[in-house]
Amino acid sequence: MTVKQQNDPLKLLLQAAELINVQVKLPVALPPICQAFGVKVERSNTGSARALLLNARTKPRIVLNTRYAVNTALSPWERFLIAHELGHLLLHRYGITRPQTPSQYWQTEALCDAFARALLVPERLAVLPLCEEGAERVLEYFRIANDLRNIAHVDWATAVSRIADWDSRALFLRLQKDHEGRYVVRFTTLPKRQELGRKPDAAATFFEKLDLRRPTGCDPVVKAAIPALEKGTAVAVRVHDSDIRIGSILAA
Repeated sequence: MTVKQQNDPLKLLLQAAELINVQVKLPVALPPICQAFGVKVERSNTGSARALLLNARTKPRIVLNTRYAVNTALSPWERFLIAHELGHLLLHRYGITRPQTPSQYWQTEALCDAFARALLVPERLAVLPLCEEGAERVLEYFRIANDLRNIAHVDWATAVSRIADWDSRALFLRLQKDHEGRYVVRFTTLPKRQELGRKPDAAATFFEKLDLRRPTGCDPVVKAAIPALEKGTAVAVRVHDSDIRIGSILAA
């Protein structure tokens, strides 16, 4: 694989992802890619780490935390973790300096997340922008997310994050109830993980124009798009059109 020299690590990784998956069938098969890079993948107890890249200089190994294993086949989340660690391996092989500060660490994590999304959900799947308006556009985003999950064999967060890559006006969040029964933002596609950990209320800027609906009021399309989300979880999407904000928080 030949990648043009780039000063921008993100462009370098995205170019690498496109070169890898440009002609492969979907979903992208990761074992042959790992084999081509000389990477062995295994499962083990990695403590609090989701996955680890070991021996990057010699005989690289990607070790997945056993708690993410569903069966012998790779789960959608494990596929993302493998692709993420391959991003780290590429940065290492391209001579990108290892992060020295917490800020640099999170920047590197964001780079590898972007590579993982681009590798698993190729650019050729982009179908945006949409012509629909209002609530219909919101539902269409969920339809697209569901299609991406099935076609690319990825988890919901990866699918909606890829949509956000293609259309920065679409912002997705995943909320889950805490022990007090209040929703807490557990996942966000906003830049720099904004809103993560927030307990939204009527005064929260991001949510002030969103419509909170009961689970029974969920559109069937949305329910079909998020079957893997736990009970007591909600999903929010907001789409910007000039100064208009439209969207819903949709309980699973």
